[in-house]
Amino acid sequence: MKVVVTRGKPEYSIDVIKSDKDRALMQVSGNVTCPNGQEPSIFVTGCMDSTVYVEGEHFDVFIETDGSDPVVDISTSSAQFEVRLKIYETKSSGKKENYLASALKGGGLGALFNKNQRNLMMSTLNNMNDNEVYDIRYAYQRYRKSKPALRLSDYQEEMKKLSYKPRISIIMAVHNTQQQWLDKCIDSIKAQIYTNWELCIADDGSTDPYIPEYLKWLQNNDARVKTAYDAGSGRGVRACNAALEMATGEYVVKIDPEDMIRADAIYQIVKVLNDRPDVDLVYSDEDQIDGKDKTTYPDFKSGWAPELLYSQNYIGNLAAFRKSIIDEIGGYRIGFEKAYEYDLVLRFTERTDIVYHIPEVLYSKRVFGNYNDYAEEKRKSLSTSGVNALSSSLQRRGIDAKADFDLKLNMCTVDIKPLPETTKFTVLTYGSGNPSVKFPKNAQVIGIKNASCSEINKVFSSVNGEYIIIWDKSVELSSFEDFLKMAAWAAQPGVGSVGPKLFDNDVCYSAGLALSYNRVRSNIGHGEFNTDGYKGKYSALTDVSAVSSKCIVMSRKAFETVTPLPDEIAHYTGVEIGLRLMQAGYRSISAPIKAQMKAPMGQPESSEEIRFMQSKWNGALADKYYSDVFEVGGNYRIKMK
Repeated sequence: MKVVVTRGKPEYSIDVIKSDKDRALMQVSGNVTCPNGQEPSIFVTGCMDSTVYVEGEHFDVFIETDGSDPVVDISTSSAQFEVRLKIYETKSSGKKENYLASALKGGGLGALFNKNQRNLMMSTLNNMNDNEVYDIRYAYQRYRKSKPALRLSDYQEEMKKLSYKPRISIIMAVHNTQQQWLDKCIDSIKAQIYTNWELCIADDGSTDPYIPEYLKWLQNNDARVKTAYDAGSGRGVRACNAALEMATGEYVVKIDPEDMIRADAIYQIVKVLNDRPDVDLVYSDEDQIDGKDKTTYPDFKSGWAPELLYSQNYIGNLAAFRKSIIDEIGGYRIGFEKAYEYDLVLRFTERTDIVYHIPEVLYSKRVFGNYNDYAEEKRKSLSTSGVNALSSSLQRRGIDAKADFDLKLNMCTVDIKPLPETTKFTVLTYGSGNPSVKFPKNAQVIGIKNASCSEINKVFSSVNGEYIIIWDKSVELSSFEDFLKMAAWAAQPGVGSVGPKLFDNDVCYSAGLALSYNRVRSNIGHGEFNTDGYKGKYSALTDVSAVSSKCIVMSRKAFETVTPLPDEIAHYTGVEIGLRLMQAGYRSISAPIKAQMKAPMGQPESSEEIRFMQSKWNGALADKYYSDVFEVGGNYRIKMK
């Protein structure tokens, strides 16, 4: 089958090399170049939805360009590759149906592969299940359609039950925002079912004359609207502080003037505050919308994860901050204009860790144009100001570490100073092979048969190290310093256990453990090839519910907190340790340290052991760091209902 891409005349051709149901591996021919002389090809999946590629069928494909010339150039060092195709399929009935296909390097509705990778995809295509390769945008549309429609009438009785009805101050800085987007934003605020809010808008040095007139009109027509003029110079900080000065609510919510919030957004925040009046910061999930209000990339966030915050401002929007704490820290800081929201979150959470996550998409961020352009803009803003904000926060927190920015991950990184080499370790080691790391003479090394709880129980009373390591000798770290760095994280207040990112060459084995009632645990990222994962979590410093027992580092105090362990548990030692630590108020961390390992050893878990864990922990197996929206496999794939 031949697919011809045309715009007046043929410019590119795409040969379907292999197809299976709604997946197709295509090879591109034409004016397309790849880095390092690679042969270009596209693997398209999940976008055709019931369309089956069959030999002999013909597709006329036209490039959707929004009026610009269809230029495809992937010869740059960044190797960005994006082809947007609108496919018109002529069926036997003569009816035409539109589909949108995209090919994005590293993900999206397809991915760019070199020749070897393409051969690998061809060999495995027929063995894939429907969720093996997928596009998060497509899956998100399916997810949204599966959710019941929001019926505001359902909330009327719930609203009457609220005993605490605080005023919520919504702050906004406006700089030459187009009226159509500002209208949509304001309309979404006025549509809130919870009505005890105020809107504090500050003009951030707009040069468009309609802005001040528009703000005056808003204030004259709604007593809840307050305005300030000439409050800044288009950089955000001064205008946001001017809006804060007008705010009289107990909590503050910042909304950007092009964005929109769900009609029950403020109500959901107040509902949390009624259940948990001690909470200082409430945040929700969010997604993105384009200029046509079409939803795209969702962000299903982790529960409160202090260490993940060192990698990225995952709090994002919608976020409600206790106003008194914002006043204490002095609002937004001048000098951090390109990362002032990140800086605020870091300073705010230095004062409090009473944070609550609402696992609902309540905020839609408007992104214009190419998503890669938006990501590049974020990268520019964080690579300097973000690192400066993080560096100063780490210093205030007493964490001896160097902050930097990873251009590939598009997020901050933290390189913690290792503990001294004189630190005494107790190493509980098991497995076959020669250890990749030699421990100093002062280390206490104890051999155990495996990582079962009964084996650890045999020796736990004899450990004498400051830090305890459970280590499968097949796990290869680059040096002893990796253990010293993990121990440095384990030494931080509130941290119970630390593990590395486990890989088999370029295939992820475990970036921590995701818990669930049905499966008990899944290895995060298991089987993913050559990727940093959802939001970079296969590489970034992040909080998890537990880490794999193939390599765990704990302080002596944390180890003594969890031992002795139940002898009944043979395969879920990491889970048991993580849950016991969480129960005692500790966190577990997946550190940004890459370790290599050989094929996993051991037998599959028994159904009796699974039932034991389910009975023992029950609701605690609901993972607060891994959204329930995702499949239980640990790969951050939206459930396809």
